[in-house]
Amino acid sequence: MGNQRNPYLFFLHASIVLMTFACLVLTAQAQVVNPEHDNLVDKFEAGKIESVLMKAEKLMDNNKYKKSPEPYLWASICYLELHRSEDPKIQAYYKNALKDAQKYAAKAVSKDKEGNFIRENWEFIEDLKKESLMLANEQLGEEDYRKANYTFKQLTKIDTSDDNVLFLKGIMELRLNNGYEASRNISKSMIGLNLKYRDLDYQPDR
Repeated sequence: MGNQRNPYLFFLHASIVLMTFACLVLTAQAQVVNPEHDNLVDKFEAGKIESVLMKAEKLMDNNKYKKSPEPYLWASICYLELHRSEDPKIQAYYKNALKDAQKYAAKAVSKDKEGNFIRENWEFIEDLKKESLMLANEQLGEEDYRKANYTFKQLTKIDTSDDNVLFLKGIMELRLNNGYEASRNISKSMIGLNLKYRDLDYQPDR
């Protein structure tokens, strides 16, 4: 297409920019709300992010806590902080910090069977979604559709109710010529979106 602007990419970029803006929250250091492990709070507030991460990983290996969502959310929070670090050494050592933050947030969601813990910590989830959408936008700019699709996939695990992200994932699968998955996810997302917007009292996500 030469230098002609691709309307498909323009649509995706515009959608992600709007969703990123919608997820904007204060970027003060997030931490677990109503934590069981107060010692992690003290370490985190002292800026000992790597120490908190190591402790969280030990809790995951502990039979008493490995089914609890809290250690996984602590790990996700720590990885997001490390991703945002301006220290070159940390950037070099934690190259995949954002992907790890997504992975552990998804695990925290899966461990929270009732959903109450994640609801209490939703501000962090929105912050992680914002950062992830920024990454997806960069990946689309580089025309790396496979990586962008992976990012959308992680987001559908982090927020299973976000039909907008599921729709974007379906569009990305179309770009990757994965017709079956594209059809399945777009159809599923449209069912959810149609149901929501038929409800006149529904307040859409900003």
